[in-house]
Amino acid sequence: MVFGYIPDFKNKNPLIDTLLKIIGLPILHRRIQARSIIRMLKGSNMGKMMDLCCGDGIFSIEFAKRGWNYVIGIDIDKESIKLGKKRSKIMKLENVEFILCDAECLPLKNECFNVVLCNCALEHIKNDEKAIEETYRVLVKNGIFILTVPSEKRRIILPLISFWIHMPKTLRKILAPKYLWEDAKTPEEAIWRLKKERFKEYRNYPPKGLFKLLEEKGFKICEWEYNIKLFGALMWDLILGIRLIHLNMGMIFMFPIMFPISLLDEILPKHFRGEEFAVKAIK
Repeated sequence: MVFGYIPDFKNKNPLIDTLLKIIGLPILHRRIQARSIIRMLKGSNMGKMMDLCCGDGIFSIEFAKRGWNYVIGIDIDKESIKLGKKRSKIMKLENVEFILCDAECLPLKNECFNVVLCNCALEHIKNDEKAIEETYRVLVKNGIFILTVPSEKRRIILPLISFWIHMPKTLRKILAPKYLWEDAKTPEEAIWRLKKERFKEYRNYPPKGLFKLLEEKGFKICEWEYNIKLFGALMWDLILGIRLIHLNMGMIFMFPIMFPISLLDEILPKHFRGEEFAVKAIK
């Protein structure tokens, strides 16, 4: 089953809609994350799932389509929840719901979900410890908590950001993404500015640090793996370093080339250091 297909419900471009049915969601990092998540969910009870900080509902809708009994997507952003509701209604999905609420204070009963998914969201929550405590509370005994987070240090394959930093600002404005127009002393400084201002991230996570935090809140680590590793990181360097494809339609058009290349990461060991990692924990 192709991951992440959402129909062109405005029916403006049937050709693009047909292409999306074939390739699925054309967003590289989401598809890489989905590989780890789906692998970790294999064989689990397809009962009730909560998609914590669901954004526009791509993962919530996907798992509803895959036959989960009930999926609830929660997010603090009104527009994201509105879009998720619109999509699920047009797709006539009765087993998915979206509610507006804070991950740090869930309006949900104790022990009511078999799985909680938190895909690249924990780093956006101010009080991540409180969000983990709330997750533990709403999970049933032996419930599964799956999360993906950015790792503590980037894997740089192509030093494009370092290259732009040392180029004249005039040239940068022509070829580099906008976040690199401002002066930065190091690539790390430029990337963290992007993460903080554009992605609204509060922190990155070293694996051992996150494991310790989860265990302190009562979870047992079951398995983990890096996902955006060598080849995926190479593609991510291009996305972050070239203006024409930086987080825009150019990235989508490059997806049919970039995604197959990123799949080469599957031949590498699970713990080969990468940009992000996925964790499966049990209550």
